[in-house]
Amino acid sequence: MSRALPVSPTDCAAPTLPSAAPPSPSSSPLPPKDVQLGIQQAIQNLQAEDDPSIMKAAASLVMFATLPEAEPHLAACVPCLLVLLNGDHSLPVQRNACAALGAIMNASVMLYHVVAESSGLLKGLLKCLEPGMEDVGLQINVLAALSALAQQELGLALMKDTGVDDILLSLLGPNVDAKLEEDVVDTLCAIAAHEKMQQILVRKGAVTKLKWHLASESPEICVRVLLALGMLCGSSVEGQLELARADGAVKALVKLMTSNDHDVKSIARDLFSALTSNQEARSIVEQMMRSCQV
Repeated sequence: MSRALPVSPTDCAAPTLPSAAPPSPSSSPLPPKDVQLGIQQAIQNLQAEDDPSIMKAAASLVMFATLPEAEPHLAACVPCLLVLLNGDHSLPVQRNACAALGAIMNASVMLYHVVAESSGLLKGLLKCLEPGMEDVGLQINVLAALSALAQQELGLALMKDTGVDDILLSLLGPNVDAKLEEDVVDTLCAIAAHEKMQQILVRKGAVTKLKWHLASESPEICVRVLLALGMLCGSSVEGQLELARADGAVKALVKLMTSNDHDVKSIARDLFSALTSNQEARSIVEQMMRSCQV
């Protein structure tokens, strides 16, 4: 379920570098020395006084982070990017700084630890998800960074007691912005993949929150919702009962079992099978099917 970090193409315009240009998907591989010079120039531009230069430098680091040759040099960018994320900067600057931090975390295990263990990372990310924040692009980049952070136990430990799960669940209402929906569910999946978090999420109402999104018209979102529910309900009696009782959940699940999308159909059938393997949940499912005439 990996996805590219969503940086606006306008904001990604390559900076003018005296010694090396940042890579692009269609360009030939750069010599290691050019990669090093390009990153050094980007670090300088992150400290510029004008937003366009800062934005372009951060966006170039997203592209540099895709190059294996860049790994030894990217750690030096992290302090500057964290200053931009946590400081009083414009939303576009914060958006690109967050995207760069997420891309660097995904570049290697070593760089993951450099970013994850840096002071101020979670504080800066969660600040961007506070109520009243209306920059969807920034929120999407924050969610991508949180997903990357949650991939390892270290990230989960860092998130403990920060309220990340509560914030995500608050974003996952039935009226969530369509642009955010997939990313919120993705981030919940990354957290729910850790067994120790599954029961916590169930008890915080994640099953009911996710149930609303079984009706999504997007197969990609349906797959993610089903995967998340599978992790939360697959072996949890409490989760199975909550899903079986949730208004409209059984009806939506049965409908998805006949989907034209192979992944949606397959995962929906697995989840339905898990529900009906529990005798108590099975009785509720049968009752729901009769009352809905499913």
